[in-house]
Amino acid sequence: MGFFNKREKANEDKYARDEETQFKVRAKMSGLLALWAAEKMGKSSEAAANYADAVVSKMYSESNLFEKIKTDLLDADVHASDEEIRAKMEELTHISRIDLGAVKEGSEE
Repeated sequence: MGFFNKREKANEDKYARDEETQFKVRAKMSGLLALWAAEKMGKSSEAAANYADAVVSKMYSESNLFEKIKTDLLDADVHASDEEIRAKMEELTHISRIDLGAVKEGSEE
């Protein structure tokens, strides 16, 4: 295999690893966000786990996940501002990246 073929293969492998990591981070963050929302809605631990599983299984885009959580909170008569939800999403994304080894703890990304 020539130099350029090896380099291309290495780039493809890195891209695949990065995509897999992003998928795992999004799934973990979605579950954590759903658990946060479930707690705010007063769900039991079993109901919260079921809710989180349902949210993760859908693999919502970031904007659709935001809307899902916001709608579910409103339906449960729980107020959370857009800023609060977005800040929680950002916080949980960072935590998920640390937990999955995608970023070192204490880094700003």
